[in-house]
Amino acid sequence: MDDIKKPLTPLQLQRISELEHMSPSQWDALCRRCGMCCLIKMGAGRHKILYTRLCCENLDCSTQLCKVYSTRFCQTNVLCEKVTIKTILEGELLPASCAYVEYVFGPARHAAKVDFANVSPLNSYKLSRLSFSELMRFAIRDSIRWGRY
Repeated sequence: MDDIKKPLTPLQLQRISELEHMSPSQWDALCRRCGMCCLIKMGAGRHKILYTRLCCENLDCSTQLCKVYSTRFCQTNVLCEKVTIKTILEGELLPASCAYVEYVFGPARHAAKVDFANVSPLNSYKLSRLSFSELMRFAIRDSIRWGRY
């Protein structure tokens, strides 16, 4: 039953329409700058996300802000995906407590919390020295799963 999406309510459809008509500055103003979208994620089943302890190399873990925010989509070495209405609705990139998700779906049942003191930028690992399984063991240690719906 969890795999079946519920139809959108009139209020949710209205919120989506509002997002479609927002300027980039209005869109950015919704963001809480929590840094969750900068964490490396793994799919853990339909509408389940496993947040790892690895993040984009451009996330400043002490402030949870992007170091190259104004040019993040122009950088070729950044693992940045633009937050769109599609990504909000698909539920594969953002936790339910993301401001964009809450704008459409209402308050999350559980807030996504990460101790960014234990998060490391992906570039700080010598990937050539670690096997994929070693990297994944480190990445998912102490990770938490969040469902969307």
